Amino acid sequence: MDSKQFPCSSCESAFSNFSNLKRHVLKLHPNEVNLVNNSKSLNNNFVCDVCYKKFMYKSSLKFHKKSHEQGESLPKTITNNQKCPLCDFTGDKTRVITHVTEGHDITIVKETIRFDTIEQFESWKNDFERNSKARFVKEYSKSSTNAYKNISFVCHRSGKYISESKGLRHLKTQGSNKIGALCPANIKLQINKGDGTCKALVTKTHVGHVCDVGHLSLTPEERKQLGIQIASKIPFDDILDQVRDSLTDGNLQRINLLTKKDLYNIENSFNLNSSGVRHTNDAVSVESWVNEMQEKSDAILFHKMQDSLVQEWPELKSEDYMLAIMTDAQCEMLKLYGSDVICIDGTHGCNNYDYELITLMVVDDMRQGFPCAFLITTRVGTINVDVFMSDMAEQFANAWLEVMNSPKLRLYCTWHVDQAWRKNLHKIKTKEKQVTVYKQLRTVLQETDVLAFDKMLEALYVSLYEDKDTNDFAEYFKIYYMKNPTLWAYCHRIGAGINTNMVKKIKRLDKAIQKIMQLVRDKCFDRLLILNKGKITHKLKLIRARHKNSISLNADLIIACENGWNISSSTTSEIYFVQKNYRQHLRLSINLFRL
Repeated sequence: MDSKQFPCSSCESAFSNFSNLKRHVLKLHPNEVNLVNNSKSLNNNFVCDVCYKKFMYKSSLKFHKKSHEQGESLPKTITNNQKCPLCDFTGDKTRVITHVTEGHDITIVKETIRFDTIEQFESWKNDFERNSKARFVKEYSKSSTNAYKNISFVCHRSGKYISESKGLRHLKTQGSNKIGALCPANIKLQINKGDGTCKALVTKTHVGHVCDVGHLSLTPEERKQLGIQIASKIPFDDILDQVRDSLTDGNLQRINLLTKKDLYNIENSFNLNSSGVRHTNDAVSVESWVNEMQEKSDAILFHKMQDSLVQEWPELKSEDYMLAIMTDAQCEMLKLYGSDVICIDGTHGCNNYDYELITLMVVDDMRQGFPCAFLITTRVGTINVDVFMSDMAEQFANAWLEVMNSPKLRLYCTWHVDQAWRKNLHKIKTKEKQVTVYKQLRTVLQETDVLAFDKMLEALYVSLYEDKDTNDFAEYFKIYYMKNPTLWAYCHRIGAGINTNMVKKIKRLDKAIQKIMQLVRDKCFDRLLILNKGKITHKLKLIRARHKNSISLNADLIIACENGWNISSSTTSEIYFVQKNYRQHLRLSINLFRL
């Protein structure tokens, strides 16, 4: 075979593959592009003697023949085998459809329909799906040329069900929508880029399943209309009555099978269950909520609107905003567990006004974090504990030390440490080294053995300092982290029983307040479930998993020593030291500081 089997019809050039020919024609003979595209199928010189499928390259045919050989199949990363919906026959789409027609004597009905616009096609498709009680969904891949755009739609029941869950929940009673095989029904749409006209080749025959409304989902338009009704505060029962009364001619549609679960899902997807927005003006909405809360309870500790002055607090300026929130449940949790661990963290930029959300958190007897107070403010304000965690801004620690006794352990919030590292990676000159250094920083940060950490920290600093591309970052790292590893390293916070927290940015302040109040409510109910029904906490799940791993340890690897045990790793040469951690959980009441 000639190695250059693709000659140019406009000159004497020849090429070893079609793509090179097309690139040549596009560059030198642009008027001949359509001729080249139409001639592509003529170059399929290699034919399979089993299924008569044609190939452009001999190597492609050789690879294809492997699918016909007994006991040999194509690699999973390349093959696209489909299964017949009526038997165990497998092959590519063309072979399966041929098998369905010849092997099962089924006539595949096809029809070509033309449309003037894409809107006409979409309107026809909606009617066709409604009448046939089927859905056609876009395939992931699509192709196009200079003149046409091609889109394929396949039956929504065609294919294999792949679970994305952990397998803890049962499938729906009617089963999966997927039949685990190929349904030949499809729509191949060709859109003319010039005049916008469309041509649809419709394969109408479904095989392997019955077209019924039980396996359909609501259409986007139906969901949108129902969303409008929900947003209009129409009760769910009234919506259901209206939908069910619309069934008069016995033509059952998916919309007639609407349930409250469907309405709840639509409400959540369109974020229509938010009661935080009381007015289009955010300030009016927040003030309305504060006034309502002040009438109901003492949860609002302090509130100062902008452009106002408070005589009792002359140090607050007119432009300052401050809202302090603590419910009765939060107050009780602070009194119970505030003497053990307290975390105070400022989340910057939690909304569009550049306000700061300061969260006061304790660790309860389940070793879970519980937010005890919130302060939303343009200013940073400030309670005597064993462990104190804050972000890296020193005003929190300084204010705490000014009013309270020094904590036994001061920690940086890990999330803020990570953010600071990310922001200063620009001091490293190349992207590749930025990625490498960041991975090294995270490895050092998460090391739990003190001796190993000290060695890794020194080695990291030396490597950063000796490399001219990372020298500037080494200086930054030395100033802010080398001298105070007890503030940020994991190995120095073992047994503290705390972690960090994050808050998602929300544009409106009223929505942000609603979210944090929902958080407090949910944390209270989680605690009630734990105390009354024995709900498994995340911390307990981790302990149980570690317990299972410890049971499988080889007893010969465990050596008792003073104050603990040395345990050799079963996979590496490392030796771990395990020590029992004694922590006293004091239950002392403390005075609550209110603004």
